[in-house]
Amino acid sequence: MAPLPIITLPYSSVLLPGAILRIPLEDRKDIQALLAKLTYEAIERSTTPQAPNTTPVPAATPRPASSKEPARPHPIGTVGKVIGFEHGRVVLAVGSPAGLQGGAAILVEGINRFRIRNVLQKTPFVEAEVELLPDSIPDQADVELSSLFSAFQSLASTLLHLLRIPRNSPSSTGAPTHLPAPLARRLQDFIASKPIAAAGRLADFFMAALEPSLPERLQLLQELNVKIRLRRAVAILEKRIEEVKVALGGKLNLRTAPAPPPPPTTQIILRPRSGPPHRPFGGGGMPHDEDADNELNQLVQKLAAAGLPAAAQPVVERELSRLRRMTSVQPEYTVQRTYLETIAEVPWSKMTDDKLNGHSMTRAREVLDRDHYGLEKVKKRVLEYLAVLRLRAMLAQEDAVKEKEKVQEEGTPAPPIQASSTTDSANSTTATSDTPVELTPERERFPSQPKPSANANVITRAPILLFVGPPGTGKTSLAKSIATALGRKFHRISLGGVHSEAEIRGHRRTYIAAMPGVIVNGLRKVGVANPVILLDEIDKVGHRSHNGDPSAALLEVLDPEQNHLFTDHYLSPLTIDLSRIIFIATANSLSEIPPPLLDRMETIHLSAYTNLEKIKIAERYLVPKQVWMNGLKEGQVVLGAEAIRAIVEGYTREPGVRNLEREIATVVRGKAVELVMSRDASGNKPGTREYKPEVEIGDLERILGMARFREEEVREGDSGIGMARRPGIVNGLVAFSTGRGVMSGSGAIIFIEAAVMPGGTQGGLRLTGNLGSVIKESVEVALTWVRAHAYDLGLTHSRDDDLMKNKSIHVHCPAGSDPKDGPSAGVAFIVALVSLFSDRPVPATLAMTGEVSLRGRVTAVGAIKEKLIGALSAGIKTVIVPARNRYDVQELPDEVKRGLDIVCAEHIWDVLKVVWPDWRSIGAHDTLSAIAPISSRL
Repeated sequence: MAPLPIITLPYSSVLLPGAILRIPLEDRKDIQALLAKLTYEAIERSTTPQAPNTTPVPAATPRPASSKEPARPHPIGTVGKVIGFEHGRVVLAVGSPAGLQGGAAILVEGINRFRIRNVLQKTPFVEAEVELLPDSIPDQADVELSSLFSAFQSLASTLLHLLRIPRNSPSSTGAPTHLPAPLARRLQDFIASKPIAAAGRLADFFMAALEPSLPERLQLLQELNVKIRLRRAVAILEKRIEEVKVALGGKLNLRTAPAPPPPPTTQIILRPRSGPPHRPFGGGGMPHDEDADNELNQLVQKLAAAGLPAAAQPVVERELSRLRRMTSVQPEYTVQRTYLETIAEVPWSKMTDDKLNGHSMTRAREVLDRDHYGLEKVKKRVLEYLAVLRLRAMLAQEDAVKEKEKVQEEGTPAPPIQASSTTDSANSTTATSDTPVELTPERERFPSQPKPSANANVITRAPILLFVGPPGTGKTSLAKSIATALGRKFHRISLGGVHSEAEIRGHRRTYIAAMPGVIVNGLRKVGVANPVILLDEIDKVGHRSHNGDPSAALLEVLDPEQNHLFTDHYLSPLTIDLSRIIFIATANSLSEIPPPLLDRMETIHLSAYTNLEKIKIAERYLVPKQVWMNGLKEGQVVLGAEAIRAIVEGYTREPGVRNLEREIATVVRGKAVELVMSRDASGNKPGTREYKPEVEIGDLERILGMARFREEEVREGDSGIGMARRPGIVNGLVAFSTGRGVMSGSGAIIFIEAAVMPGGTQGGLRLTGNLGSVIKESVEVALTWVRAHAYDLGLTHSRDDDLMKNKSIHVHCPAGSDPKDGPSAGVAFIVALVSLFSDRPVPATLAMTGEVSLRGRVTAVGAIKEKLIGALSAGIKTVIVPARNRYDVQELPDEVKRGLDIVCAEHIWDVLKVVWPDWRSIGAHDTLSAIAPISSRL
């Protein structure tokens, strides 16, 4: 027995042999007095103060904060050694008060157990006589002890393995919830290396790190029998493992993972490593990382199956060699492994075969007609592309057959013609024998790039199509239909809001969080090298800034002469072949696309849908879709053609069909409410209460409200208000726009009214109706032409008479709230003025469009399709259009051609002859003499 100073621990703190405990000095006058006494004695002896042997004892009850005396010590404690001293630290953190935190403390390491025999003093610190209690030497021949020790080692290893898995929920016991993989592996090696003679000390060490409950730690402290202590430790380990498994979800399989299956005979067999990898950098003393080696072997197998091109193999070998020299705890290890994993995920040679059999054209036409109504120009271009693909495939097959016959005639065995799918050929290579082939690790580790089949990749420079049209006209869905018709995978890349060149080309690996560009990520997602990629909203790409010019980066992507060697900064120095990809871009306007980028694409314009097309689309696609989406069956909601026409003309005015689909969905939901209420009112018996599935035109105002748009209608011999049509009123044609020159797809007639007033300013002209500057100039040109040809028209008695003498003209276009502008109403203004001065009315069922020059030549205008469809809907019978718009007339739907008498006019005299065929002054006029002989022939 020897006297030793006693340090009582705070409540819930226990120091086990082999563990290290931090004891704070705040409000501990006994420890401060003890340290002062030891320091004074050391100074008195004039020696360097050594770390004193102190004996902290766990207290069974907490020491009150107001008490100046230590609490009664527990009879069993641990002899400790002071190994360090901590000063208070300054903490500056968000959410924490700044200042001195943590306080001073001593670090004590547990050495051995003891029992208190006699307390010698209580102040200023406790001192007592103690009896040391060393662990008994275990009997290695004890079978039960060996079994308990083996179970303890196994359970400890299992728990460490589980603690390597991160989880969000913290532990309720305060024990560690996650350990880094290197630390867990070192602890596993440490436990496995201990002999049975250290069973007691190992149990104390691991239980101290595990931090069980206070009663369990007290039981372990006062248990002197090593066998019983091990039994208690095993029980604690089993309990803790169950808690961790529950926290992780209870779906863990703790059995050893089976070894990966051997590679098939068609794959290259890699030379196995003869031993653990050599890690000269940062690996001093680190244990062998088996998991990292398994991950590395799996990565090598993925790279071997990726079908890398020959130029990429030395680069990948060099990066693999660099990765092998790293440890998994190095920051560069994750960057290097991610780079190689990205290379393995890129489809270098895996492709899908185009469906180019004897029924490919018919199937493609069926797919396009099934998904889209109209769009004949686009469908024609797609069928042309498919026809070229099939012819090229047939030529490639014929060349392969001729090559085979030629080789056979020379007596040399010919290589077989690969007719199988390239998908299978990309994942396997042919072995020369059943014996495993050993390759050198430099350039022959990976199989060479497989040869494509005769049916794959026959066109390496696919056309780059650009669909330009207003929103909602089916550009994106048309690209999907092209992919379906070809049998290729489809991927969409939204370019709207892309402001950085790195989003296209990728980031350099020197940057934090570097990643490949959208093109490479798209290939990784689809998993093939020849998909159909849609570059959506290419006109919304950002312009040049400090982040580069993304539109300039697209030049290489969309250039058939360059994209077969596309360089992504992340994969550099490797290059990717993009020539096998079919790129399809969409845009709303060509004005926002840079000219060099626009020059690389084939532009196909998608005009706005007309009202007739919208009605057909609603009948075939939109109504059945909304009926199904709203939980109804076929026949429970019936929208006839007249109801759909009323929705199109009265509630929507847009280029596409998105708002039309919303209005139809509103109508269908309204009928769904009626159906449910009918069934509920009749006790859920259909048919008891009358329910009409048909949607009448009168129901639309109740469901959708008042019509937002009203179309003008005419009747022959009537102005629509019960009065005969007066001279000076003409039907013009107008096409509505959504802004920025984008047609909405709908047209209508517009009344042009002219009136003459006596007096006023000589030649006075007044214009009203919210007219733009262009249309005002058209009125002035029209008035000038009428005044210049007044004698030819019989409006004056001599050429010197002024038609406008003591007169003023007022021209008005109704619907003044709608702005009107554009060069397309000159013909209508001339006819209105001639009608006004000659007192001859214009037929109510006649409408016209076209611009006029001062010489009277009728020039071409736009939106002929929309205007004539609007005229047909308004009840017009005859339409006069410029002769230069004959091509647009040929593109009209057959319904419009059959319903309208379309007259093409070259000169204004031709127009007047159509309006008033019985007017002799006009009939006797020769149109050819009115055309100036100096007209340009360019």
